[in-house]
Amino acid sequence: GLLKVQIDSWTTVSDLKEVITYKLDIGDERCFDLFEIDDKGFERALVASDRVLDILAFWKRNKLKDKVYLLYKIRLFFSIPAQDVEAVKLEYYQAVNDVNTSRYPCTRDDYVTLAAYDLRERLAESESSSLSSTRTDEKIIIPRIYANSSPEFLEQLKSDIMDEYDLFEGLTAEESRGAYLYHVKEWKYYGSTNFIVQNLSPGSIFPERLIVSVNKDGIILSSSSGGGIDRILQDIPYSKMTSWGYSTTDFHLEVTGGNELLLRTREAQELNNLVHAYNK
Repeated sequence: GLLKVQIDSWTTVSDLKEVITYKLDIGDERCFDLFEIDDKGFERALVASDRVLDILAFWKRNKLKDKVYLLYKIRLFFSIPAQDVEAVKLEYYQAVNDVNTSRYPCTRDDYVTLAAYDLRERLAESESSSLSSTRTDEKIIIPRIYANSSPEFLEQLKSDIMDEYDLFEGLTAEESRGAYLYHVKEWKYYGSTNFIVQNLSPGSIFPERLIVSVNKDGIILSSSSGGGIDRILQDIPYSKMTSWGYSTTDFHLEVTGGNELLLRTREAQELNNLVHAYNK
């Protein structure tokens, strides 16, 4: 949703984040950050010391005002205590959006189960079990990956979701959110920030184009297929990383045993910052 906040010429990104955290009644702000999102879905975590009005002025000068927006969301996927209710809700809504926009690899069976939980969560206050199948069916959100599927496929998908939905009868909104998050947290890629990189590592057996996923457990190197994740090539936990650093265009990582990675990306600094933040 939208949140109105008053700022002045001295308000920094850090100040704005603090105000939003308070207004949303978030208990622990360390997981959250402010992002600049453009109309192509590209995300940029904002620098804490930058002044908000300078960012808005840059948008205006470059005619980006209607093409970008600020979003408060999870950046670091540390465990959020259940008693931090509003933070858990935000984590849930972000997970639903990430699944529906195909941020993570997701099987059809996974999606059917998750869509049923999501339906239960959204209709929990409406005595959903008494709603007709047709009325409830219309509230199913079709993920991006299935947007161009045949009518027959979509009809069967919705039917399978409704079957699962009926199995979850009686779940409260809170229970539905909890079940949804429990399911996605079992995934290897959950909570990962993905970077498309050019592999320049000396002597590498991996392809030139890789997807690097950074999460609380380490770095995952994956091959790419059709712009998305294909398969895992290497899983590097933080305990195996001996040093790392970045330049304007490259991220460099040394791994136990003398292996090294040299990865070219315009987001080298953010990749480095995430690795550093998870290692604090």
